[in-house]
Formats: sequence, structure tokens, C-alpha cells
Amino acid sequence: MNLAQLSESCNQSPVQPLPRGRTAAVALMFADGEDGLELCFVKRQEYPGDPWSGQMALPGGKRNPEDATAHDVAVREAQEEVGVTLLDAQLLGMMPGMNAGGGGRADPLTVFPVLYRLRGPGPPLTIGEELADGHWISLAHLWNDANWSTLDWCGNQFPGITHGERIIWGFTLGVLRRLGELANRPLKR
Repeated sequence: MNLAQLSESCNQSPVQPLPRGRTAAVALMFADGEDGLELCFVKRQEYPGDPWSGQMALPGGKRNPEDATAHDVAVREAQEEVGVTLLDAQLLGMMPGMNAGGGGRADPLTVFPVLYRLRGPGPPLTIGEELADGHWISLAHLWNDANWSTLDWCGNQFPGITHGERIIWGFTLGVLRRLGELANRPLKR
């Protein structure tokens, strides 16, 4: 994946004030791995009543009152959830906001994916209390058609990308699809 081209495609600024309403941000942290670029993923803890309970996700979360920008949210959440400091990372840009469903709420949660380039390999992850675990997963693995599967959830089947016992699906898969489109490297399924 050409990060310079991707940065040009992400023409929204993550340091502009966030719009009013329910907003969140996730950090797409690119680092060097044995098989090329890797992204950091987390698995959420399981909580009753949480629509995203136990799912694979990107580090991130809802805006706090002190967070003025998507960059503020992503930096804070990456530190809290996986112990990664993004202040020295290269800020590549921000993808357009995406609405996240779940929870039966009428007012949508708009999530802004913010892209960062870390220097060198991905640092060890220090998993916060909201998470079950975290992983650096290579783009080669994510874009390999052999790793596609389906997930049965609430009587329906959904596409996903397997990584060991885990499946990346739903909103997080939607972020990867949008990333692929912006990078002119679409996911094939």
C-alpha cells in the first residue's frame, strides 16, 4: 500500500474541530512488520448490553469533552487502549466520517478514522481494561482472499477476515474496505 498516495486521498484534516453530535475516532496505525506494513487491531472485552462486545476493532473511542479534534480522540484512545504514543507518529490524514450502528440509538455515532505512520516496527501493546487483547496484523494477511470467512451473528451471516480465532467484520471491515478504496487497492470480497 502506497502511504503517500493514501495520504493524498485522505484530504480531510484530523486537526479541524469535530462537528456537533455523537462523534468518535479510531486510529489506523501503520508500522513495519516482517511481511510489510501492519495495522494495530484490538479485541474488545465482552460486556452485557454493549453492541460491539467481543468484536475486533481499531483502537479508538468516543469523544470526551476535552477532545476538540479527531486527532485528539485518536491520540488519547491509542494511549489508553494499547499504550501507543502517537504524538511522534507521522499524521497521514483522516478518512471521511462513517456512521456506526448498534445499540438501537436513533442518533448515529459518526466515527472518524485517522491514519498514522509509526517509525519502525509496531511497539509492544499494553492492553487497557476495556480490551481483551491486541495484535499487529499485516496488510498482506488482510488483503489475502484465503483469509475471508463468514460470521454467524443474530441469525445472519456476515463476511469477515479471519486472524487466528478472531474475525474482523462489521464496522471495522467497513473501515478496511474504505481504506482499500482510497488506496486504489480494494478488498476483493
